[in-house]
Amino acid sequence: MFFGEYSSRIPIPGVSMDTYFYYLSMITSVIFVVIYIFIYIQYRDKSVGLWCLGGFFLVGEFMLDNSYMTIGLTGMPQSVQFLNWTFMSIGNILFLWGMYSLIDKPFPVRWIFACIGAVIIKIINIYFYTSILLIIVANTFQGLGFIGAGILLMNQSRLSGLFKYTTIGTLFLLGYFYIDFYYRWFTPLGYLLVTIISDCNAIGFLMLVFQKRIRQGKDQLNLMQYTAHDIKAPMMVIRTYAQGIINGIFPKGSLEGSIQVINNEVDRMDKRVRDMLYYTKLDYLNTFDLDGKACFSLTKLVIDSAERFHLRKPELHWKISAAPIQIKGDREQWNVILDNILENQMRYAKNRIKISLNMTGESGTAILRIWNDGPEIERTIIDKQFKEYQTGTGGEFGLGMMIIKKIIDYHHAKIRVENEDGGVAYYIEVAGQMEK
Repeated sequence: MFFGEYSSRIPIPGVSMDTYFYYLSMITSVIFVVIYIFIYIQYRDKSVGLWCLGGFFLVGEFMLDNSYMTIGLTGMPQSVQFLNWTFMSIGNILFLWGMYSLIDKPFPVRWIFACIGAVIIKIINIYFYTSILLIIVANTFQGLGFIGAGILLMNQSRLSGLFKYTTIGTLFLLGYFYIDFYYRWFTPLGYLLVTIISDCNAIGFLMLVFQKRIRQGKDQLNLMQYTAHDIKAPMMVIRTYAQGIINGIFPKGSLEGSIQVINNEVDRMDKRVRDMLYYTKLDYLNTFDLDGKACFSLTKLVIDSAERFHLRKPELHWKISAAPIQIKGDREQWNVILDNILENQMRYAKNRIKISLNMTGESGTAILRIWNDGPEIERTIIDKQFKEYQTGTGGEFGLGMMIIKKIIDYHHAKIRVENEDGGVAYYIEVAGQMEK
């Protein structure tokens, strides 16, 4: 069934249903694109910019499609069919890219290759071999893109609420309509439902963007407040010692000893500030695709890090057992993980630190275990240790643990803490392989 078959049902005199629907859909589509442009100009949000650009292509595709199916033009030329499908494919890829940007994930290159494959299928269908099967295959690609975006959003814990689940539902519906369109939805009702669902989807995404920006604003405020609170103690120590030196009083018994305490506190503040800057920098670094990273020897990195920390506290007994394992990822970020964990281990270890690195059978997972014989950690602290803006044992602010968790998540790894063997062990699981 096509739009012309229903023109007599429109209650507006002199306007056919297809023409009325065409202009109504065009107006709503253009309005949403204009709104997205305005929001992008205001906030320079990457995801909004990608959706805005994708909107141009999808509106262009909609105009071409309906010009030949709705307002009387007939016989869509092959070149226009190709342009129509190309606009749709590019628009959907930009839409999916915007979704990855919204949840701060790198955009996988495989989606671009899938898009190219869909366009090639359409070229074959248009110019060489006309088949409804090829159309269904190409449409299935478009539908899976929407369903994949819905799954991504479903697994994003930082976004929540009614708009999140409404948007997920509209994404799944759009995916279903694309896949099943040529079977039962190639009708005026089908087009109308797709338009309504697309509009609801656009509203949902706008609300999620605002929610994300509000969350980012709160995160930045919390980060500044917690960092300011964390450097308050060393500043008080510096002020006390400096005042004592001015008054000719040396709390450490000598001028050199008192100045050394001040230097130590300055180092503490410097580390806190550098950690805060690195934590905010990770949001940008983690937008790059992990697939583009090279493999490196995790074994060598672990051994090098352990040797550096052993020199800082040689009275500790270190035992290292590491199989030759390599992983894919950012070597510098893994160095940061080890530095933070080993510094924590040295702070609480009494006499011993043990490190082991092994593969788990044929699962392709490397397990790094770092244990110390220090006091056990309370279960309540373990449960919240890697959550944002928490204090750990002894009231230490856990910015280092937050950095570790963000890097671990980027590398699709896992981390946990266990009280065992009279001490505390950190476990990290990550995809790896034996070195050749």
